[in-house]
Amino acid sequence: MDETYFIGTILVVVDVTKYEKLREKVAFSEKLSSIGILAAGVAHEINNPLEVIGNYLDYLQTLETDTEKKKYLTYIDEEINTINEIVGNLITFSEKRTYENEVFNVSEYATKIINLTNTSGKKTKVNIVMDIEDNIMLYANKIRIRQVITNIIKNAFEAMPKGGSLMINLFQKDNNAVFIFSDTGEGLFIKDSKDVFLPFYSTKYSTGSNMGLGMSIIYKIIKNYNGSLKLKNRTDVPGCIVTVKIPLEQTF
Repeated sequence: MDETYFIGTILVVVDVTKYEKLREKVAFSEKLSSIGILAAGVAHEINNPLEVIGNYLDYLQTLETDTEKKKYLTYIDEEINTINEIVGNLITFSEKRTYENEVFNVSEYATKIINLTNTSGKKTKVNIVMDIEDNIMLYANKIRIRQVITNIIKNAFEAMPKGGSLMINLFQKDNNAVFIFSDTGEGLFIKDSKDVFLPFYSTKYSTGSNMGLGMSIIYKIIKNYNGSLKLKNRTDVPGCIVTVKIPLEQTF
C-alpha cells in the first residue's frame, strides 16, 4: 500500500526442503534412541533368568540317563539358544560399544558366508546366485559385516516361503564396497520404506520367529560405517532390491 492506494502484492517463497529433511532425520534418530533404551532394558531383564535356566538345564543334562528325557532336554536347550539369539539382537541394536576393525578380503569373506547360508536356502527352495568381484579389501569388523549379510539373506528367505531366487552382487565403486541383493519375493508393501529400519517393525508377522530387528540392526551398523542402505521394489519381476554401500576406508 502507498498510504491509501493499493500498489501490488509481494509474494515471498522459501524452500524448506532442507529443513524438513533435517527434521525427519532428527525425529527418526529420536525414535531409534528411545527404542534402543527400551531394548537394552528388556535384554538385561531377560538375560538374568535365562542364565539361571541355562545353568539348571546344564546340571539336569549331566544327571539324566534316560535317552528319551535327554532328547527333550536337548530340545529345551535349542529353544534357549534361540532366545539367546533374540536377546543378542536386542543387545546388538541397543549397545554403544565400538568394535575392532581390520583390513580383510571382503570378497572371500562374503563368499564364505553366503555358501554357509546356502544350505538354508536349499531347504526353502531358494536358489542363490553370486557375482562377486575378486580381492575387494575392506576396513571394518568381520562380525558386523557378517551380521549385515546374514540378516539381509534371512529376510530374503522369509520373503520367499515357497522358493525363488536371490542374486547377490558385490563390486567396488567410488571407493565403496557395494552389495546388491535382489530377490523374487513379494516386495515392499509400505508407504515409507524408512519404517523398515525401525526395530520391531516387520512386514512378515506370519513367521513366528520374526521380531522385526534384522533391518534395524543392519541400518545401525551401516550408518556407523558412514555407509548407505536403500530398499526398493523390482520393476522387472516381483521382489525387492537391497543396496548396501560401505566405504572401503573409514575417515572420522
